[in-house]
Amino acid sequence: MKVSARPVVCLALAGCMVFLAACRPDQIEERTEERKMEERVHEMASNTAGGHEGQFYMGCGNFWRDEYVDEHGETVRGVTAGLWLWLAGSTEEDRHVRVHPGQEVDYHGHRIRVIDIACEEGEWFVRLGVSALKEPSD
Repeated sequence: MKVSARPVVCLALAGCMVFLAACRPDQIEERTEERKMEERVHEMASNTAGGHEGQFYMGCGNFWRDEYVDEHGETVRGVTAGLWLWLAGSTEEDRHVRVHPGQEVDYHGHRIRVIDIACEEGEWFVRLGVSALKEPSD
């Protein structure tokens, strides 16, 4: 028996249309502009650290369920993680943030977007998208 993917595609398109209809035009333009910036994806396992193009370092750990307010202003209970950010040779700009999926954090000229926090085969990890913040135009 052959199964058609057409109903799934139609539902996906309908969902996108509902989402776009709910957004104000300036929100759509803003998100489109943000996505145009090059984003580099980092995936880090629990209690590990890595750098972003030699500009700053990130570490993650302390995964647990907690309540947080999502980007829509709704209180959600879900998985959160500790995110540590630091510059080499400087402790003045060290930062620790409790993060959740969908959250964005600005740090040292970059936007860090929490794509996902998950557990696979008993190993917790966080997936982050990092992009440079737009330079202000003069």
